[in-house]
Formats: sequence, C-alpha cells, structure tokens
Amino acid sequence: MNELNMTYEAIASNENLSDPLKEQFMGLTQVFHQTFENVNLDNYNERIKSLRIKRGSKLFIKTDSEYSPRENILYINEDKLMETDACHSMMMRTLEMVTAKDNYYGINDNGKLEGINAGLTEIIANNLVGNEGAEKHCDEMVLTNLITEVAGFNNALNAYFNNNSAYFTKPFIRNCNDPEKAMLLLDEIQYNYEMKERLGYSNLGKLQKRIVEIGLSENNIEYFKNNVVTNPEMLSNNIKYDNLSEVNSYLQMDYDIKKVA
Repeated sequence: MNELNMTYEAIASNENLSDPLKEQFMGLTQVFHQTFENVNLDNYNERIKSLRIKRGSKLFIKTDSEYSPRENILYINEDKLMETDACHSMMMRTLEMVTAKDNYYGINDNGKLEGINAGLTEIIANNLVGNEGAEKHCDEMVLTNLITEVAGFNNALNAYFNNNSAYFTKPFIRNCNDPEKAMLLLDEIQYNYEMKERLGYSNLGKLQKRIVEIGLSENNIEYFKNNVVTNPEMLSNNIKYDNLSEVNSYLQMDYDIKKVA
C-alpha cells in the first residue's frame, strides 16, 4: 500500500469528521503529496485519525480556523470560513498537522519564529492551492520571502518539514554580512509579529530595509530590487504602517556591492 492510500484510510477511519470534510482532507493531502512526495506523512496520519472538530463564534476563534497541536483539535469559525478562501485556510491547517510536534508546528521549535513560521505556511499554501482572499499574515509573507532569499528557500523547507529551525537560521546568519545583526533581526521580526497580533501595528517598511541592508549580496541584489513590496494597497488595510516610501527610495540607490557584501 502506498503512502497516500495509508493516509486516505487514516482519514476515513476518523468518526469525528463528516464525509464532506473527509473528502476535503483527502483532496488537500493529494495536492500536498504531489508537490512534496518525499515528506513523510506518518505524523499526519496519526493525528488525522483522532482529529476533533470544535465549532465556535468569532468571540472564541479569532480567525476562520485554528489548529491546536497540543490538543489535536481543529477549531472552526464557520461564519468567517464562508467569507474566506476555505481551500487555502484548510490547506494551512493541513500543513500545520503535517508538521505538528508537541505544542508547535513547522519551524517554530524554539518559540521565537512564530512570524516567519506563519509567513512560510502562507507561502507554501499559496503555492499549492492559491489564495483568492487577503492573507491574515501578509506582512509575515513579505518578510519571509526576503529572509528565505538570504537563507535559501530549500533550507527553509527542510527546517519546516523537519521541525528544526537551525536548518534555516544557520544559513541565514552565515549568508548575512553581519551575523550579530542578523540574529537581532530575527528577534525584531518576532517582536513585530507579536505587536501586530496584539495592537495591530507593524514596522514592515523598516524591517524590509534592514533585511536588505544585512542580507544583500551579489547573489540576491536583483531579487531585492524587484521584489520588496512598497505598495501599501497590496497589504492589509487595518494595519498602521510606517513610512514605506523610504524603503522605495532606498531600493532605488545604486548599490556598492563591495560595501555591503
């Protein structure tokens, strides 16, 4: 029996899931496996067998859905889920179950990479099923895209699917022109994520600029020039941003590679 059939059987065996939800998980798992066929699904199979569903209102569930690795419970806000790209949201929950361990999932094994972890999950989900709505973690996606350009996207995926942040942080710090500032930058990104979650404030522009300053090299100069987001209309409307125009003007400068690489 191939790995995907074992997963189908695990999903079908869960009496907590409705038939439509079982079909959705089977479809999402198939899409995931087609792209990441080398990722082991044993952990996902065990979790999906006993996954429980709890429904609640927006008073208890802040987003359309949330997965708790510790409880192995999928919390669903049906009203919000109907207003969003449900396929994208459920793919994110699938990714979280695939990479769940103890009380965390993905790359956040040290508890200090929540923002990058959320951004990476959004990016992977977007690549697998697209996204018709605005992402909750738009800022995190922007910053994670830049960070992974320095660390290497394959290194980020390796860290994510193996629950080992070192596979990501070590090449990032190694490839930066100032390792000490690189470590501090990771802390700043985490702090920014926490402040955005609590207060709705984001220093996105300043963090973009710092990533460019610290991570710029001959290998990624064109990427940074062409891919740093400076248009506030592309981002969440309910966040207070700092002055993004300074990032735009910064990127128009003629870089002196010898000074920063």
